[in-house]
Amino acid sequence: MNWTPSIPTDNLYKFMAVTGLWLLIGVLIFLGWLIKLDVDIQRHSKEEQAYFSSVSILHNIKLREESIAAGRMEENRLPGLRHYENIEDEKRFLAMASEAQEAAVSKHAYVLDEHPGDQLILLDRWDVKAFVVAYIALASFLFYFGFKGWKVNLHDVEVRGRTLDLEIRERTLEKLKLDIAEARKQLVRRRIG
Repeated sequence: MNWTPSIPTDNLYKFMAVTGLWLLIGVLIFLGWLIKLDVDIQRHSKEEQAYFSSVSILHNIKLREESIAAGRMEENRLPGLRHYENIEDEKRFLAMASEAQEAAVSKHAYVLDEHPGDQLILLDRWDVKAFVVAYIALASFLFYFGFKGWKVNLHDVEVRGRTLDLEIRERTLEKLKLDIAEARKQLVRRRIG
């Protein structure tokens, strides 16, 4: 069973209209792909930010741990971290924070291998841009002039034909009614006369 409609070849306007419609559907699919690509790039960007933020925080934690191990307590303090009176509490906190950041780094490490924006490089070529513009122009031209020609040269002519046919039938019916009335009058005259 074929789910796609067959191309109408009985009329040029129908062919143009249906072909233009299919081409415009292709344009909509292309726009949907661009929107999906944009969403993927935004998602990737957020995950990349999370990855590099975790790498940076992890680096700062390691520097602070090295400073503590070297006995330089005031060196490499983490911004926004409260001042611990007990060094062991700070070491425990840094160990937990380091563990959490390492988990975040490993969770988002795949972003280094993904490059969703690479597909947009293709759209930057002049020949691809020219093809897209020509495709959209052709789709619009075929759609507009196909349906316009179909309406003006087929539909409107058919409507006018039906209207004239209806008018002819109504006039024929009126003429028949008049003929029947005349025939009745003659029949009544013959009976009387």
